[in-house]
Amino acid sequence: PRRPFADALDSAPGGSSCQYKPLEGGRGPAIRRNPLLWPPEASILAQTATANRETAALSARSLDALFRPNSVAVVGASADPAHVGAVVMRNLLGGKFLGPVMPVAPDLAEIDGVTCYRSVDTLPLTPDLAVICTGPESVPETLRELGRRGVGAAVALPPGYAKLEPAAKRELQ
Repeated sequence: PRRPFADALDSAPGGSSCQYKPLEGGRGPAIRRNPLLWPPEASILAQTATANRETAALSARSLDALFRPNSVAVVGASADPAHVGAVVMRNLLGGKFLGPVMPVAPDLAEIDGVTCYRSVDTLPLTPDLAVICTGPESVPETLRELGRRGVGAAVALPPGYAKLEPAAKRELQ
């Protein structure tokens, strides 16, 4: 049996490539492809029958910024190999990412030959994605700075977050 969501998937960009199929034993529907990622130009909101077009377009742009960024800022980049900021920089520079990587580290001039910037405000361009590698207490303000700058998406990897007390974690969230 078909459901409204399946009809929305069929009418979404990509059409029949995103259809429901029953699970073994008829225990309900399964989706052949993950609707959050397929088709690439549509988000889950774009695939539902009741989605607002403006919201769907915004969501698709946010997902593109997160999963297919053209530029990345690493806030809290570090030259210390044990720091998460150094690991992120090493992976971006040593991997297949071809866009600009902009480390934000107020105390460093460069990391592995890449110029560091003192703050988000001093970046030469607005990145699609920011990876936050600063302490947990600075994440909320960093997110506000990134939002004011118009950054498309952010991922927070704050070192020390796991060691915080539950009350402190709730406050940061």
